[in-house]
Amino acid sequence: MNVKSTEQANGKAKIVVEIGKQEFESALNQAGESILMQHRSVDKIEAVLSYVEEHYCDNISISSLSAHFDLTPNYLSTLLKNRLGTKFTDHLTYLRIAHAKELLLTTKLSVKEITEQVGYYSQSHFSCLLPVVNV
Repeated sequence: MNVKSTEQANGKAKIVVEIGKQEFESALNQAGESILMQHRSVDKIEAVLSYVEEHYCDNISISSLSAHFDLTPNYLSTLLKNRLGTKFTDHLTYLRIAHAKELLLTTKLSVKEITEQVGYYSQSHFSCLLPVVNV
C-alpha cells in the first residue's frame, strides 16, 4: 500500500491511497462478507419476530429464543432493540395485551380464560397491565 498526500489549489489536502490487486480483492471480500452478515441478521430477526408472533402465549424469553435460533442472548437482545426500538419484554407485553384486548372485544371468554390464552399465569398481573399498555 502506498499513501500520498498532496495539497490542492484550494488549500485542502488530498490523500491518495494506492493498493495492490490482492489488497483490493481482500478489502472487497471483507465488505461483501459484512453485507452478507447484515443480510443474515435481517433474515434471522424476521424469523425471530415471526416465531414470537406465533408463540407469544408460550413461556418465551430472550434466553429461550437465543437457544432456539442459535444466537447469544446479548446479540439477540441488541438485534431486537435495534429493529423494534424497544426491549423484547416490552414488545412481548404489547403483543399479549393487544391479543387480549381483541379477545375481550370479540369473544365471551372470561378474563381468567383470556389471561391464560395470552400467556399470563396471574390474572391480577394481567389486570394491572391491561390499562397501562397502549394498544
